[in-house]
Amino acid sequence: MAGAISLEDAKAYLRVDGGDEDAVIERMIDAAARHIESTYGVVSREREESFLFDGLPAKIRIPRIPVDLATIGVTYLDTEGTTQIIDGARANERDGWIWLSPAMGTDWPANVAAVGALTVTASIGYVEDASPDDVKQATRMIVDHWFSTRDFSLPPPNVDFLVDHYRFRRV
Repeated sequence: MAGAISLEDAKAYLRVDGGDEDAVIERMIDAAARHIESTYGVVSREREESFLFDGLPAKIRIPRIPVDLATIGVTYLDTEGTTQIIDGARANERDGWIWLSPAMGTDWPANVAAVGALTVTASIGYVEDASPDDVKQATRMIVDHWFSTRDFSLPPPNVDFLVDHYRFRRV
């Protein structure tokens, strides 16, 4: 995994010369990316990922951003234990999140096994160096905090101020 910023970017922000701390800083960049992804849903680097869901709710939210709509694939396990492909799932963006629903005029299949039966696969994350500036700055601030304290305590509140608007909220 790689984060929203490069090693060189982090070292410039930290004002670190030389390469003695490179491995430490790279691990902190990776850890910062994982923190931002797990807390706010923002994926710093592009990758393919599969998400398991239980059954077929009316709408399904892909729990990461951004999502490449052209790469979304939906399969489910029917009650016979056979994997089926759902063609024509409709993807809509709302508040920065991608929601899937049945194609217009159709319903989800009725013969779906319950637990973990639905799999959504998609390409998620930003291509290299394309993360938004607020995510890059939050990454720098997290790395700076961990580098200066040499612990993995909670990042400073300013990080939340920068990227909290990405967090999914139920209304």
